[in-house]
Amino acid sequence: STTELHPHFAFFRRSVSGAAWKRGYYTHLWAERKPFFAENLFFVVRMLLLWYNAEKWQGRLHMSIEKVRAYFSQFGMENRILEFPVSSATVELAAQAVGCAPQRIAKTLSFMVAERPILICAAGDAKIDNPKYKAQFSQKAKMLSFDQAAELIGHAVGGVCPFAVNEGVTVYLDESLKRFETVFPACGSSNSAIELTIEELEQYSGYTCWIDVCKLPAAE
Repeated sequence: STTELHPHFAFFRRSVSGAAWKRGYYTHLWAERKPFFAENLFFVVRMLLLWYNAEKWQGRLHMSIEKVRAYFSQFGMENRILEFPVSSATVELAAQAVGCAPQRIAKTLSFMVAERPILICAAGDAKIDNPKYKAQFSQKAKMLSFDQAAELIGHAVGGVCPFAVNEGVTVYLDESLKRFETVFPACGSSNSAIELTIEELEQYSGYTCWIDVCKLPAAE
């Protein structure tokens, strides 16, 4: 009976019957619930995309650390790679995992210069200084996206390092690193690092030259 229906739909029952009433009922229901379904469908799709990308990046990170391990095995150094049970994907997380000051984490930043990928390895507390960068490379800093980094550099974001990179990638070391005897760059995954002296970093990174494109925090 009509008394069992929501008031919004009672008039359908009084005016039409059978299939026509059902079509009207569900059309009205969809119009009322459409925002709810659309919002939740967007959420489900977004979660599926995040899961897919996470799985894809995790696979890339696993392959990357194996490439770096194979690279260092040429020099009998593969056992010096540190792997952590926690993430080291950011400077702060890496410092906690290693147990060192954040500035001793040698973060590796990826950029596009003249349509070619480059890497700049800098101290954990250093930030790109735009005027210095432009003076060095004659253009504004343009960082690679997540997908570009994985494709062009050979390491996914979170594990980017100057070791075992793709052919054609130019590596630079920033002057901010020279303050330390040893530093900790990543090794291709988001839970790895290796402690290297500055001389070892020069040797194994295949760097082109030292540059000065960063600024340090103001002294307190």
